[in-house]
Amino acid sequence: MTLQRLKVLSKVLPLVSDSFGWSVAESYRIQKRPLFGQEVRAVVPDAATWARDCRPGREERLVEDLAAVSHEKALLAFAARYGLLGYSRMHGDQMRQRKEHWTGDPVTWALAHARIVRGLLSTIGFIEYVRSGRFRLDDSSAPRVGEVLAAEFKKAGIRGPVKEGDAEESWFDYITPEGGERKVWVQGWERDPIGGAYVLLTELINPIIRGVHYEFVPRGQNAAAQLGTRLRWNALLEVIYWQLAESLGGEFRQCQQCRRVFPASGRRVHCSPSCTNKWKCKEYRDRKKQKKARRRRK
Repeated sequence: MTLQRLKVLSKVLPLVSDSFGWSVAESYRIQKRPLFGQEVRAVVPDAATWARDCRPGREERLVEDLAAVSHEKALLAFAARYGLLGYSRMHGDQMRQRKEHWTGDPVTWALAHARIVRGLLSTIGFIEYVRSGRFRLDDSSAPRVGEVLAAEFKKAGIRGPVKEGDAEESWFDYITPEGGERKVWVQGWERDPIGGAYVLLTELINPIIRGVHYEFVPRGQNAAAQLGTRLRWNALLEVIYWQLAESLGGEFRQCQQCRRVFPASGRRVHCSPSCTNKWKCKEYRDRKKQKKARRRRK
């Protein structure tokens, strides 16, 4: 959650999420370690002692700083400021099943998430530009918007859209940070790129933030104690993706005529004047049919 959104929520209920910190060691190094039968390079703390706590709720540039990580030296600098991303926390069940006792972030895994965050941050920035109303989405502009969004997703390592023949549905595929292959199907990308982008964002962000939630907590032990809210999370990476999701603000609607997703503005129910005219013509024809039907019944 960004500092600005924290301030807004604190006006409604006392927010105490900053009391939940994340331990940071004095320094970190890259070391080879066995993981799931393979030897991987991992970011690990130099010592078992922790120097301080990072308060993610107060870090305004947490997402941007991970997005800026593109090589190992930058990854070590990020860890020195914020701590580990939390691989062992997020994959603890799988590691326990294989009887792995392991601490640290695999380098390839951490760099892959940094690339995804970098690409999604750029994608969300472009969606916000569309939402600003500087141009309208219509049949002529939608393909170009789709091209730009596809290029932005490519920065996150997500390739597509791929179509077979004249099919309305297309897909995007990518290699997950854990090394698996995933394919995401999108309906009508060229016609409705914003709606398709939301499908991709859902597939990428939701699996990471499923464990993040707000909880109510008491503040104080006396009769005047207040009830506050706290953001509960398990790993630093979850907070980063949560903030990424929070950064995508504004309302979108689905056009009544063409079903395209478009930025909401006032009472508009259509994405473009063309769809408004088509809808009015349709209503006019429907009214004429209804009048004819009533006359026949008489």
